[in-house]
Amino acid sequence: MVSLAWSMVLLCTVMVIGAVFVGQLVQSFLLDQTEMLEPRIAVYNLFGTFSRAFFTMFEVTIAPGGWTRSGLVLSNAVDRSFLLFYFGYVFMVSFAMIRVITAVFLKETLQVATTDHESVVAERMKKSKQLVGRCREAFQFADSSGD
Repeated sequence: MVSLAWSMVLLCTVMVIGAVFVGQLVQSFLLDQTEMLEPRIAVYNLFGTFSRAFFTMFEVTIAPGGWTRSGLVLSNAVDRSFLLFYFGYVFMVSFAMIRVITAVFLKETLQVATTDHESVVAERMKKSKQLVGRCREAFQFADSSGD
């Protein structure tokens, strides 16, 4: 459970950093009255406020292929260099970090499964010893000659 909490803290921190970074970079584009209104609205819908930016970064982080919509909007409307940010973010966070977190959960699951298997074996051995003891008592009670 502790690793789940730390994984969530780590991912949320990375998503907040990404949201603030991109949100700040697009502010000059959003405020530029010389740009067309439609692309500015599209960029605002993705990164205009912190909550929108965080939700977009959540989508980029968690959903495979979720970066294409927002990445294409930013690269077409604002600047193509945003694709470099997206490629780096997707490779480092979505692929590498998520895979490491998955490996940690898998390791813990296998460790718990091994512990459960050992406790099941110990419980069966205990029951088996109890059964042998009861059988021995029954045979001693039934043995009238004592041989």
